[in-house]
Amino acid sequence: MKKRGAFLVIILIAISIFTGCREKKADTNGIDRIVSLGPSATEILFAIGADKQLVACTDFCDYPAEAKTKPSVGGFAANSISLESIISYEPDLVYLFSGMHDSLIKPLQDMGIKVFVSKAESVDDVKKEILEIGNITGHSSEAEDVVKGMNLLLAEARNRSAEAKKNGSSPLIYWQVWDEPLMTAGKNSFINDIITLAGGINIFGEENSDYPIISDEAVIAAKPQFIFITKVSDNYSVTNNKIMFYAMKKDSGTSVHYVDDDKFSRPGPRCAEAVQDLTKILYGLPRK
Repeated sequence: MKKRGAFLVIILIAISIFTGCREKKADTNGIDRIVSLGPSATEILFAIGADKQLVACTDFCDYPAEAKTKPSVGGFAANSISLESIISYEPDLVYLFSGMHDSLIKPLQDMGIKVFVSKAESVDDVKKEILEIGNITGHSSEAEDVVKGMNLLLAEARNRSAEAKKNGSSPLIYWQVWDEPLMTAGKNSFINDIITLAGGINIFGEENSDYPIISDEAVIAAKPQFIFITKVSDNYSVTNNKIMFYAMKKDSGTSVHYVDDDKFSRPGPRCAEAVQDLTKILYGLPRK
């Protein structure tokens, strides 16, 4: 009788272990090891709770702070990342970027490794990508919650800008991406979408190039009410002297603001916060 009882206990333990393994696989959809090749991808994985599956990322993956504790496969550009380094982490999925990592896609697929190619060019694209990654990695409900949170921020920004614009037109914006050469955000850029959603008008919003090179004379001629400068490094020259001279004139009606490049340019969950932050600046709304 004792032997039979012991046998039943062993069977129950075995069933429990087997069931636990099955549940783990179901939770992650078989994607237990992920390598991210870009900061926004890493942010998305952390936001949806897939960070435990993230085994490696890049030198530039610095948000949230925990991302910096993950091993790195190199820089963001494909030529700074070796295929061997990626493979060494035995990934089930490599999360990479269209245009930037095209040369890595086929070699990875040939080895039976799944790839997800990010092509987010707008805030709506980011929301769609979050849901897709959530489904792939077994975090659908968490991804839905992230998108719901983004939608709440976007709706609040939209309502606030609409209310503020009842007494005036949309403000004109010059967004400086780089200073040498002088570069701004064009019609199809991610930043232009953020400007539009915040209720502003990009003075170079009709430029077909994503990030066109422009002249200081063109900026001054457009008479922007707001100048936004993204500081991307400690050695970054803040802006062209002629433009700053124009902005400092008492009758220019222009204000200059320095913003977090990561939040505004990365196609990740924080882009909704960027829209809300920009709306508050443009319409003088109180910040929480």
